[in-house]
Amino acid sequence: PNSSSAPTTEIQRVEIRIGQPDGSGKLPGTVALSFNGETTGELELDLLLRVLNDTAEAALMVESELNLLTTIGNVAVSASRNETSLTFEVVFHAGDLVQSPLNLGPLPLLQAVPSAEAGGNS
Repeated sequence: PNSSSAPTTEIQRVEIRIGQPDGSGKLPGTVALSFNGETTGELELDLLLRVLNDTAEAALMVESELNLLTTIGNVAVSASRNETSLTFEVVFHAGDLVQSPLNLGPLPLLQAVPSAEAGGNS
């Protein structure tokens, strides 16, 4: 038997807690995602929440930001929401078609970095 193991695809989930809308009905704050020493641009929570009516569009926004990081190979993102949070599932592709060693696990955890308005420390 072959003792070498084939690369596996790692899946991580990031949950972003959402606060209450401000007086204008807009959800204040931003969030960025950090992975292995690099951080995405800030994403407006209100925009993410509005486009989560089309979860594919919200996932594409996050996926595009993550794929700009040089510490990540190719990822795919899906999104969901409930009353208190947004959840993004990130699939780090690895295998015959994706040769990037950046996605070979075990990988460091992907982390959400909220702004103060989004519930971080003020």
